[in-house]
Amino acid sequence: MFDQAVAAPTIDVICDLRQAGRDVDNLAELQRIWPDLARLLVGRTAIAGQSFSITLTRGVLLLWVVRVVNAVTIDRTTTVNIIDVIRNPAMLYTCIHCGLYGPFRCEQSTDRETPERLCGRCTHFIKDELKAYCRNHLPRCRCQPGCRETASFRCTRCRRIYGTHAHRAYPHEALADLCQSCHLYLFEPCADCLFGTPKTGKSRCIFKLRTDARACDRPLCIAHSLQWRVWGPHYRGLTLCQAHHRALMQTGALDLLHMILTAPALELGRGRVRRVPRPFSLRRVVNRHLQKPYSFEELHRIIVSLKPEVAQWGRRAGDNYQELINRFNQALTENGQAEARLLPQIKAWYERRLGRRAAEQIQTVKVIDCFFRPDSPPHYKLRAELPAQVNRWQFIQTGGRIIEQLGRDLNITLEIVAGGGQVGRGEPLAGWSPSRRPPNNGTG
Repeated sequence: MFDQAVAAPTIDVICDLRQAGRDVDNLAELQRIWPDLARLLVGRTAIAGQSFSITLTRGVLLLWVVRVVNAVTIDRTTTVNIIDVIRNPAMLYTCIHCGLYGPFRCEQSTDRETPERLCGRCTHFIKDELKAYCRNHLPRCRCQPGCRETASFRCTRCRRIYGTHAHRAYPHEALADLCQSCHLYLFEPCADCLFGTPKTGKSRCIFKLRTDARACDRPLCIAHSLQWRVWGPHYRGLTLCQAHHRALMQTGALDLLHMILTAPALELGRGRVRRVPRPFSLRRVVNRHLQKPYSFEELHRIIVSLKPEVAQWGRRAGDNYQELINRFNQALTENGQAEARLLPQIKAWYERRLGRRAAEQIQTVKVIDCFFRPDSPPHYKLRAELPAQVNRWQFIQTGGRIIEQLGRDLNITLEIVAGGGQVGRGEPLAGWSPSRRPPNNGTG
């Protein structure tokens, strides 16, 4: 029989040079140092699946045994096959502070050609954000001007950055962070709850005169929040405390307009907002407590006079002001069109009821108010001025019967005014009642 050939003793290893203290980056370098390393392997035990280390002058060589053929103890006849090498990567970016691998770049670095690289230990981050900051560009807390503490989080509500000293936890929400001011704004107790446990003052009084540095900002619960209905009775208004709700009666038109223009927008749902009231609604709000109300044109002139001040109120107020001016200009145009359209209709209606001579006494009509209803055309309130010598009673008649019929037929409300500006008696909106019929003395 022929003797079978015995395979030479062989081991396959993976050479780990990461802690060897040598920078081996090519095959020639590994072949040059291998004779010195091979002498240190003689006498070591090789077991597949395990590793052993060799202590060198400047580090440790680690060998991972992958396969063993006819060898347990390594001697000079054992063939060692290096099937792979593990070595430290070449670092393209090093940290400017410690020299370790620097994958991060400072966001505030002014040198974009050679940016400042940072490792994970030398980098500062704002919580839950990706921007990195070096030691020379640490972000500062915004709690007050001059605060030198490093910012560590961003407030969920106001979106400004603050240091740890200003941090307040959001109740029942571990991932949200609040600054001290926003925590007070959202969860401060109501200032007007005098008895029992105060409720949370989630609303704030917005009262602020043009000369004031800041609004009242008094925290109020739902029970003590009084609404200034600047957008109509069916919408939430602007919140006022009790003292400032009473102060509206003594507040001038310029300050009222300032509060409305600087107030938050009214949210209507589905992304819709209303930033300023309709012009006629705004006029009724301003005139609510005035003995001598402003006309539409007078209020328009007052709003135009505010233009030099609006730039100091901020961008939001500036946008609101421009929208309000555009709406007033549009309303003035529509008023003129409505007057030109309704005057012939009113004269034709009176001509059919009272004759041509009576209809000719109505020379002009003036729009003094307008009401809007959903899915309906605008309802105008107009004022017609008659010559002083004309008997206005015939245009009104007993109980305001004829003028009420006119309003129903033309979808308007009409006032009859004497030549001197006095509202004719018998007009329902002037406070007349049928039980007090005026004498027919030629003055109406």
